[in-house]
Amino acid sequence: MKKTSLILSVLLSVALLLGSCKKEDNASPDPANDKGSYSMTLDGNTFTTLEAEINMLNNGLAIAGLDQNNSSFTFTLGNIPAVGVSEDICHENCPDDNVGLLFMGDIAVALVGWDGTVKRTAEKKIEINGRLASADGSLYDFSATINVNQIISK
Repeated sequence: MKKTSLILSVLLSVALLLGSCKKEDNASPDPANDKGSYSMTLDGNTFTTLEAEINMLNNGLAIAGLDQNNSSFTFTLGNIPAVGVSEDICHENCPDDNVGLLFMGDIAVALVGWDGTVKRTAEKKIEINGRLASADGSLYDFSATINVNQIISK
């Protein structure tokens, strides 16, 4: 439980950090970076946004949107694998650099990654298949395809 709280705190910090980042005004426009998108299925409900600002910073990203009930949600993903690599989602006895997932929305206050895989199929494309767990132990099927519009390096 202590490790879960630590992971939640770290992921929430990443979400806040990413939410405060802005594109530089003096950067030349790149049409390939203008739009990101995502499609997520959580417990049988699919929600999709075809235009979203999804920036990846230090191998992490955060998405804020509306779910199938028009309720706000935040999804964060940390320690995204390298291009072409698939990582297992771990919930017990995990290495320090394991993939971290946190979904906060109207199904539960917070859902964390339980099992499954995260694969970075291209530089700006991430695919997730697995389950998320709530604090009461309920498991929710989850899948997502995320297209990042900009990778920010510090």
